[in-house]
Amino acid sequence: MPKFDADVGVVGVGTVGSMAMMELTRRGASVLGFERYWSVPHDQAAYGGESRLYRSIPHLELGAGDVRITADSYDAWRQLEAESGRQLLMECGGLVIEPSGSPAVERLLGLISTGAIDAEVLSHEQMAERYPQFVLYPEDRIVFDPRGGWLRPELAVAAAAGLSVERGARILTGTEVLGWESDRTGVTVQVSGAEYRVRKLVVSPGGWATELLPGLRADAQRVVMAWYTPRSAQDTELFGADRFPSFTRTHRGEFSFGGPTLEGTMVKVSGAYSEIWGHAEKVGELNRAPGAVDLAPGRAHLTEILRGLDPAPARTGVWIESNSHDATAMLGHWRGDENIIVATSFSGYGFKICPVIGQIVADLTTSGITKYDITHMDPARFDTRS
Repeated sequence: MPKFDADVGVVGVGTVGSMAMMELTRRGASVLGFERYWSVPHDQAAYGGESRLYRSIPHLELGAGDVRITADSYDAWRQLEAESGRQLLMECGGLVIEPSGSPAVERLLGLISTGAIDAEVLSHEQMAERYPQFVLYPEDRIVFDPRGGWLRPELAVAAAAGLSVERGARILTGTEVLGWESDRTGVTVQVSGAEYRVRKLVVSPGGWATELLPGLRADAQRVVMAWYTPRSAQDTELFGADRFPSFTRTHRGEFSFGGPTLEGTMVKVSGAYSEIWGHAEKVGELNRAPGAVDLAPGRAHLTEILRGLDPAPARTGVWIESNSHDATAMLGHWRGDENIIVATSFSGYGFKICPVIGQIVADLTTSGITKYDITHMDPARFDTRS
């Protein structure tokens, strides 16, 4: 009989990997995590940057099953808070602002009309009274998510990984996975100078997905984030978490998201300027230092959507994420191999739903089926092998 080092190996102990480990150990599985960087958490992954937007309604998630996944994420986050004793979700409300007729806002309005989601449609007059910080245009439609807000990503990864270790999981930090071989009884994972044997392997490598999964229809992409200070003391009062919600917005074809910093001194805003920021198959080909050309579109966009902020950022940073070619995650068995489950390329929207994704990964790993509809995330949709 072959000797196994663990029931499940997890490549990448980050956004999804830490949550999958937490759920697997909850179910009694032995788990071995492989993390290429020095610690869990660290500042090189897509979840870096102190905060991540939270929505309890599906905006960027467009699959039919995403409505339930997104809704269930709220209780999953609160459960993680209760188990870890850490405050992870700050509810300051969340806005979705889209031009009238856009598919995203029309879908949300349809879900609201049928009672499928709990959200509120705001008029321009209501916005002027509640949130005068926003510059609005006649075409703008606004949806308010009362449970929206911000998450503490590094703390969340630390909490999930910590619970996993308490339940017996091992995490090998500073350990880069070079490859693996799957056979009838399990998977042999290869790292520098060693091999490990596991029954199942979960691959959740974030921006390094295309390097570990040849043929994956995705790119490693730079994400530039910027923090802006209010112009005056009066403006500062308007941008605290008690007065300013998190938001996503499309204006003149440009998508952005942002919200108050957790300590209430600045506002973080980022966007989707991938052609300017850059993307590649390998993370090493991407520049981790922000430059003037990276910040220019965000600064111009900021003054068009918000008032009261200095458009010169006080702080900037670059993180790397994996974007699939259809902006939808890949979650399921890799190329029909029942031993390999991939969970990657969430294209920037995955953090807020990652506790539920961790549950789904545990479902697929332990029983092969899940109660959630994930057909739209099936990696087979990109499998073009003859």
